[in-house]
Amino acid sequence: MRTLGIRVEPKCVHYSVVENNGDSITLKTVDSLTVPLALDTPRSLSFIRTSLISLIEEYEITKAGIKVLEGNTRSLSQSKFRLNVEGVIQELFANSTVNDYVCATKNSLASLLDADVEEITELIEGERNVFELESWETYQKIQREAIITAIATVYI
Repeated sequence: MRTLGIRVEPKCVHYSVVENNGDSITLKTVDSLTVPLALDTPRSLSFIRTSLISLIEEYEITKAGIKVLEGNTRSLSQSKFRLNVEGVIQELFANSTVNDYVCATKNSLASLLDADVEEITELIEGERNVFELESWETYQKIQREAIITAIATVYI
């Protein structure tokens, strides 16, 4: 089974694909989709949706997760585009070959991974590597969020 983890930032969607073979979880890819600057908002959303459909088909994704914006007022007002992208991605998951999906916060990631929020924060910051993935500290924080989301999605 392959799972997809996504973390959105303005004009870029970071994603990770992991494969669960029962005994182990293997990181297949960590990459990003950069939205061309020439696109207006509707075309940007369409570009992201179309690209993710191809990714889901290419990797035969069966479960997916998106690390959503945490619910504080400051962050909500700063990223309307991110909220739009997250909504489009959720709609895509619901209308694709993805069987199960999750919209994850740090709390829900902690719950899925049977950890506490402090441990998730340490993983995101690169201070811990409980997954035994090589070069964990070399990934950017936002990439680690996508990887953690993909791994947590295995357990939904």
